[in-house]
Amino acid sequence: MDLLWVGGRLLAAGPGTGPHPAGEVPGGCHGAMSGLRFASGTAPALLGVPAYELRDRRVELADLWPGPQVRALAERMSAYEDPGSGPERLASGRAARSGPPDPRSSTTA
Repeated sequence: MDLLWVGGRLLAAGPGTGPHPAGEVPGGCHGAMSGLRFASGTAPALLGVPAYELRDRRVELADLWPGPQVRALAERMSAYEDPGSGPERLASGRAARSGPPDPRSSTTA
């Protein structure tokens, strides 16, 4: 599972059962793109959604988290000099406030 920064938008990418072209994102892929791949089993605790709900999907993070929170995060990430550091900073902050990953999730996704 991945956290993606695509043209000023935050997306969550679920586990894939096949290939997904880089441009295969909701609303298209315009502008810079960077991302963070989560270690197996860690994304559901950080994103707050089971892996199976995102299987083979790319969804706006605002569909999973409150819209105002996602807009504030996107504004902050737009201000970073290195856009590639945004997903990592966001995940690190969220990890500090989340519980541990479910050990079963690495075997069921």
